[in-house]
Amino acid sequence: MNAARLQHLLELHFGGGMEETERLEMEAQLREHPEARTAYWEAAGWHALFRHWGEETTGRLAAEKMLQAVDPPASPAPPVVRQHRRLSIITLATLGAAAAVILLLGPLWFAPPVATVVQESDAVWSPAALVPEPGTGMKRGTFILEKGTAVVSFSQGASLVLEGPARIRIDRANRVELQQGRLRARVPTQAHGFTVITPNFTVVDLGTEFGCQLLSDGSGEVHVMEGSVEVRPRHSQFTPKTLQVHQALRIRNEGTDSIASEPAKFLGQEQFTLEKRTRQEAQFAAWRTASSGLAADASTLLHLDFETGSDTRLMNRANPVHAGAEAIIQGCRWTQGRWTGKGGLEFNSPEDRLRISVNGTYPAMTLITWIKPTDLTSRQHLLAPSGDYHPGEVDWIINTDGTWGIGVHLSTAGDPTRNWRVTLAPAGLSPGRWHMLAAVLDTPSRKASLFLDGVLVTEGFLEGRTPLSLGSLEIGNSERHRKLRPNFRGHMDELSVQNKVLSAEEIRRLYEVGHP
Repeated sequence: MNAARLQHLLELHFGGGMEETERLEMEAQLREHPEARTAYWEAAGWHALFRHWGEETTGRLAAEKMLQAVDPPASPAPPVVRQHRRLSIITLATLGAAAAVILLLGPLWFAPPVATVVQESDAVWSPAALVPEPGTGMKRGTFILEKGTAVVSFSQGASLVLEGPARIRIDRANRVELQQGRLRARVPTQAHGFTVITPNFTVVDLGTEFGCQLLSDGSGEVHVMEGSVEVRPRHSQFTPKTLQVHQALRIRNEGTDSIASEPAKFLGQEQFTLEKRTRQEAQFAAWRTASSGLAADASTLLHLDFETGSDTRLMNRANPVHAGAEAIIQGCRWTQGRWTGKGGLEFNSPEDRLRISVNGTYPAMTLITWIKPTDLTSRQHLLAPSGDYHPGEVDWIINTDGTWGIGVHLSTAGDPTRNWRVTLAPAGLSPGRWHMLAAVLDTPSRKASLFLDGVLVTEGFLEGRTPLSLGSLEIGNSERHRKLRPNFRGHMDELSVQNKVLSAEEIRRLYEVGHP
């Protein structure tokens, strides 16, 4: 039994729009598979629940209005009772509206994902928050790939290589709407009939691999690499055409023309995988060169590259002039970092942290780290000194709304836990994605600058000129803030601190060479 296909058929059955062939297919699955019948009754139960809730609420509202209309005017209800009835009507109206919304949108809320982003290469989605990380589902909606490449797999088995810039809309498990850009589709036997809809034509799979693109002049092209497809122009005066392997067609408002087939114009999955691996290997090698240069810089106080260490220790590769003891790993688990073969640490529980001391006070600091948050459900501390509060100490935080910032302790007067000057960056962190965070603190100029992924996102004012310090650091957690449950949840695979101001261009170059 194909569970994904059955789920799709159940959505059509209870949501409307099921064709006769789909109905017969669903009935055959129900006859042959007991688990299919169980899934059917579970879906029917949810559908009935939503429908009953909406009908019951709407019926009560109608009855309330009817009773109100026939109330004898000669004996009106007391004011208190009347007020209670008005409140009841408002409440019922609200519930009725909520039930109607659930009846309309419930299938979308409870429907499973119809596709999955399985791989990406330099992909930039817009808006980023609406697109899941590779390995998680995509529900119905419109997705814009600003740049890069992505492989999307549909629940019925078809898969696409999408090249940016591109815009698609997904509404079913065996259909996609291409609104801009280029894709290459591979359709296995169980997904035959996979359909690509464009503004001027529709492509229906007949058991094949094909490419489809929309051009800037409004025309489009279809190229068949394997098997055959049917191309249906939107204009009724043009008849559908069947294309076989090595055939191609250009579709314009004025008509259609046969053209030379060019499979190389469309990136295939094997080529995508090979190019991605080659690109990542080159990027990893370039980062290693840049990382060695950063570690050797005379201004580097701390450089954890997550490449050299053991289960309990992580080497500080900073310039020997400043490098102290190794970082102690407490509870964290080794995992893959930004690239295959690159190390990283996973922080999950309140006990997970790194401990290391960075001695001295400095008029300026640049702090840089690469992290991939798992979630943003609570405030988290990336880095904080342990022990007592001292003027000039630095505290690095992440907030639940995706904002993050750097706090500098000002003085010990009054309540030391409150004497902080915090510079906060706007929301921009996304769970499941690698981000480079950089903070440049310059006390002589009284300025704090925060960078996200190589871009300056905010600047703040630093009060006073107290020298900056780190001291005994806890990374990924903070015993000092333990009652706030502040532990970082996610992955980290690089952290550096320098006792100088890095320019915006230097930070941008570090991001370019370090992003996966």
